[in-house]
Amino acid sequence: MEINFKHARLQFIFLVLAFGLLFLTTTHSDIIAQNILSGRVYAGDTGTEPPTSTAIPNVTLTLYGSNDLNDLGSPINSTTTDNNGWYGLRAPDGYEVYTIIETDLSGYYSDGATSVDGTVINNNQIRYSVASAPLSQQTLTGNKFWDKRYETPSCDAAFRADPLQGCTPLTVNFTDQSTNPQSWFWKFPGGTPSTS
Repeated sequence: MEINFKHARLQFIFLVLAFGLLFLTTTHSDIIAQNILSGRVYAGDTGTEPPTSTAIPNVTLTLYGSNDLNDLGSPINSTTTDNNGWYGLRAPDGYEVYTIIETDLSGYYSDGATSVDGTVINNNQIRYSVASAPLSQQTLTGNKFWDKRYETPSCDAAFRADPLQGCTPLTVNFTDQSTNPQSWFWKFPGGTPSTS
């Protein structure tokens, strides 16, 4: 019996290629089948894009899943934004409702949100429902949130004293001309009272 090595070698190469293609096809379809809700978080007015707004890194976004439109459900995934303000949340099958919740960083408040196919519930929430179409048939990208920094009002202490000089005992009247005061505290060493 004569073995045709050339023919056997071609069969082997064909089998390796076939299994490789099957592996790549399976892996690729698994990646495509995963639903990822994604978007960005910006600092600025709702609807503005860079350079008018700026990306906010390290913002936490949590994805909740539920089978009841009136119930937030349970957290199923969480992530933080990268340096470009981008986030992606994997949404496993098995829920009727998916809700993205953005948690504001300390010193920020939410200004607004937008979504292509999701429903904006409030400035911090975007909801997807599979009642009308499965997630795989909806636009899952472009879920954006805009935050703004709290502005700390400037506080300028300003008082007018009358009289400015005199003999002891001297009664001095102070008129508060401060802007945006949060509290007051005076020290009068040797005076009565010494603090106020």
